[in-house]
Amino acid sequence: MALTGSFKETPFADLLQLYSISKQTVAVSVTLPGSVRPDGVFYFDRGDLVAAFMSGTEGREAVRRALRLGDGKFRVDPGANPPDVSGRDALRHVVLEEVVKVDEERRAGKPAMGATATTNGSWEAVPPAVRAAPAGGPSPAPAHSAASAPGSRPSGGDGGGTGGGPRPAVPPSPPPPKSRVGLLLVAGLVVLAAVGGGGLWFASQHRTQPAPEATPAPASPAPAAAAPARGVTDSEIVLGMVASLSGSNKERGRAMRAGWEAALAAANAAGGVNGRKLRLVAYDDGYDPSRTLAAMKEVVEGQHAFAVVGNVGTATAAVAVPYCAQQKVVFFGALSGADLLRKTPPDRYVFNVRAGLATEAAAAVRYLVEVRRIPAKRVAVLAQDDDFGASGSGGAVRQLQTYGVAPGDVLRLSYARNTADVREALARLRERAGEVDGVVMVATYKPAATFVRKARDARLKQVFTAVSADSSGLAEELVQAGQGYTEDVILTQVVPVPTAGASALLRFRKTLEQYAPGEKFGSTQLEAWLGAQLLLEGLARAGRDLDTERLVAALEGIQGLDIGIGTPLTFGPQRHQASEKVWGWALKPDGSWRQLDLE
Repeated sequence: MALTGSFKETPFADLLQLYSISKQTVAVSVTLPGSVRPDGVFYFDRGDLVAAFMSGTEGREAVRRALRLGDGKFRVDPGANPPDVSGRDALRHVVLEEVVKVDEERRAGKPAMGATATTNGSWEAVPPAVRAAPAGGPSPAPAHSAASAPGSRPSGGDGGGTGGGPRPAVPPSPPPPKSRVGLLLVAGLVVLAAVGGGGLWFASQHRTQPAPEATPAPASPAPAAAAPARGVTDSEIVLGMVASLSGSNKERGRAMRAGWEAALAAANAAGGVNGRKLRLVAYDDGYDPSRTLAAMKEVVEGQHAFAVVGNVGTATAAVAVPYCAQQKVVFFGALSGADLLRKTPPDRYVFNVRAGLATEAAAAVRYLVEVRRIPAKRVAVLAQDDDFGASGSGGAVRQLQTYGVAPGDVLRLSYARNTADVREALARLRERAGEVDGVVMVATYKPAATFVRKARDARLKQVFTAVSADSSGLAEELVQAGQGYTEDVILTQVVPVPTAGASALLRFRKTLEQYAPGEKFGSTQLEAWLGAQLLLEGLARAGRDLDTERLVAALEGIQGLDIGIGTPLTFGPQRHQASEKVWGWALKPDGSWRQLDLE
């Protein structure tokens, strides 16, 4: 059975991303307003757009016209055979470029078009008399095309979403009413978001949707500021960061800074927020909590940061958070999933973007037991010997308990924070190697990579999962070790694979290419970029008369924000963690990652 719908409710870009991420083979027929038969047909083969025809054009021009449609109808027929797949790589490149162009046009305020584009750039409805198939290509609705595809069956699924910088001067619009097809697509999204790592961008970059897990509550009115807020001038907002820019975890801190700086540079290029540009000052604490307080004082009191963003580490956060509470400074988007940042009720000035470590570790255990079919009693846990490790290992052990494993029966291995010395942990694993088939590692990338490498050197064959380790650092270490070291290495992450096709990820990659040339598309850079989008949204909502209390109120008012990662982001007075979503990544021999179904 075919699926039909309207471009007024579901843009063509959403269909592109839906079938790209769901890896389906379908044909999408396009009918312009006033037409009685299709004006175009687009063929997808296992997620790739391989042939595109529209009103006498093909390839890039056909894609360009379809992406700019604001009216008309579509029909999706599963299983339709594409005519020719020789141009697959070229069309994939075209799609990436054109989706980003359309997103930029929408962000610049250009209206959606209700018809096709003429060759001189104007827009008009193409009358039926001039519709023709491209030379050598199929007509828009040939006998073998989508309109009569044999073996059609109902389709559904999820896709990617769009992100990008905020539009500070324009508040988000409420979502329009959804038709039956819109509801069908949304229902498909819920299923595929869990496996594909993406979400559709249905109407606008910053659409709000109700979030069932949170009770929306009006933000408390902010008190009038008695004096200009620290770090805020007529033309600038200063943000601060304290991260591990040296030491064993330096790649994580460097990548976090790079992601935030690129996101802020893009926002500044678009005009900033409410007439102000943003500047980040970053200081190094070496992932050493004994150095954190001095660095925090320099950032807040010396550099006058308005808010602290993207700090790296759990032990360091244990020092930074009380200081921020004392100074009444927002502590936003730390790279830590530790329990100490997730109190009930939440600390007023602490806002988390990511899922917690316990949630990630539990997801890793479920993957090993339910997907890889490893008996729960044969799963061990390696954890850093501090609050970071305790938060993650606690989640893993509690999940193992649900499978009947007593906490005392779990093989627990550890190593010292800020080192890669895993010799003792490896020795214990070797002693009990015959009893262990899977290991959940709550470790930073360097010790995690060292542990896997030495285990493989000892000819151990366990499946290794790492909780939120830096993807770039881990992959580089294991690929450099040689052939076979990347096998059965899994990551749980709080972001989707950055190279996926969702338009939020396209914008992320374009931002890094433009403002951080040569920077890797890694998990940490993406987490930083996404955190920046959420903070920029809060700053925009807080308005021109900005202070800390207004920012807190604005952030708590964000409900169901869709920035294109496959899950809505929600804050509230009793909820200061935006996302609970966990994605699975599998390491490939070349050091790249593929999305993995954890369930």
